[in-house]
Amino acid sequence: MKTGLSIAIVATAAALAAAPASACTRSGYRYGMDYASATSRWTVNRNKPCRGYLNVGNLYLVGLTFIEKPKHGIAGSASRYQYAYQPDKDYVGPDRFVMRIEFNLRGVNGHTDVTFNVNVR
Repeated sequence: MKTGLSIAIVATAAALAAAPASACTRSGYRYGMDYASATSRWTVNRNKPCRGYLNVGNLYLVGLTFIEKPKHGIAGSASRYQYAYQPDKDYVGPDRFVMRIEFNLRGVNGHTDVTFNVNVR
């Protein structure tokens, strides 16, 4: 079952990869060994996808996992260092999803759970 979910996320990611950067605004967040959790606020235009990017610095990215799916859209990996959100057709209002960033720093594994509070307008 996990393999099927991975395939679905890859297919979704391909569709979301073309998300134009101007379709949304995003607040930044910090992640790493000192951050177990973080929050980002996104404002997304109705019917438009939105992409986010990871700046990994000196961390080795192990993976991205979406541990809480949005209720009014879809979120997934768009590439190794990109992720995206697409609201449901004609949806306007709040949404939320949580992504786990798993990383390694000098042989020590860690993760940060990022909550994305989305306002679709």
